[in-house]
Order: sequence, then structure tokens, then C-alpha cells
Amino acid sequence: MSIPRAGEPPILPRVRSIRLDDIEIACTEIAAAPKTGGPDRTLVLLHGLTGHRDDFLPMLSLLHARHPGLRLLAPDLRGHGDS
Repeated sequence: MSIPRAGEPPILPRVRSIRLDDIEIACTEIAAAPKTGGPDRTLVLLHGLTGHRDDFLPMLSLLHARHPGLRLLAPDLRGHGDS
């Protein structure tokens, strides 16, 4: 995880699930920093065959530090990890 700046809480990924009809997809998410105006943007990180959403944990904090306005979402593809 990244080292927070003085006075800032650490950015921690949140594990959640997304339901699409009868399919439940587990994912790791870091929400975008609050902003005023402009479109909401999401970056979806997809793992490869035999991968897991946790493969992206080392880079989630780094991506968030460089692009705080992005919502970062790393789902487990169906049949992998917790999905």
C-alpha cells in the first residue's frame, strides 16, 4: 500500500460483490476522490487466465495516488477467485 501524506488517512481497497441477475462477482475497489463536476470515470482491471483480483493489490494504491479521480475496480472473472 502507498504511504499516506501527513494528515491523510491511508487508502484501503474495499472488497465487495456485484450482482448481475443471478451471478455474483467479487471485486476489489478503491473509490475515486471526491470532486466537483466532470464525468465519473472507472478503470476496470481484468486478470488473465488462472488469475485473481488480488493480483492487482500492489498497484491499486499506486494508481490511485497518480489518478485520484478514477474509481478502480478489479473483479474476479467467473470461475476464478471468489466469483
